[in-house]
Amino acid sequence: MGKDHKRIAVVRYVLMLCVLSLGLSGCQTCKNISGKLWPFGRKPAPIPERVEPPAPPAPVAPTPGPTTPVEPIERPTTPPEPLEKVLQTVYFDYDSAVLRDDTRRILDKNLEWLKANPTVRVQIEGHCDERGTEEYNLSLGQRRADSVKQYLIKNGTDAGRLFTISYGKQRPVDPGHTEAAWAKNRRAQFSRY
Repeated sequence: MGKDHKRIAVVRYVLMLCVLSLGLSGCQTCKNISGKLWPFGRKPAPIPERVEPPAPPAPVAPTPGPTTPVEPIERPTTPPEPLEKVLQTVYFDYDSAVLRDDTRRILDKNLEWLKANPTVRVQIEGHCDERGTEEYNLSLGQRRADSVKQYLIKNGTDAGRLFTISYGKQRPVDPGHTEAAWAKNRRAQFSRY
């Protein structure tokens, strides 16, 4: 039986050598494995030099043509002063930017003052109550300010005099947590530049 064990051991070694030689020389899934075994075979191929990307094309000058110059309306840089003594604040329903009938009557009175003072530039500030996320209330406050602005423009106010901003729920008039406090905070108010 000792001879059988020797024969089995020799067959195992021969099989292992065959498998290893196939793996290193001709296996289709392991092409060029000798290049990957650098200490035992060839050195790896050198890394190619870095190639710079091509330069972007030169800008093309616009062709002159008949255009009407449009001057952008720039927001004034001075801080606005409140106009609550001459322009009344308007209020909105919960989660709404729709102008109510009482709001339109107030805006009509504000229009009279705006027409009598045509050089005054006005900032319309949109505000919300504390309910809702910060992002949602900033959007709702902007929609409120924009609806007031559109009403004023539609009724004769020059758009270049009106600027809008949303403060969302950041500047409550009443810090309470009741419906009465929230109703005071859902508003659009005016400041002068």
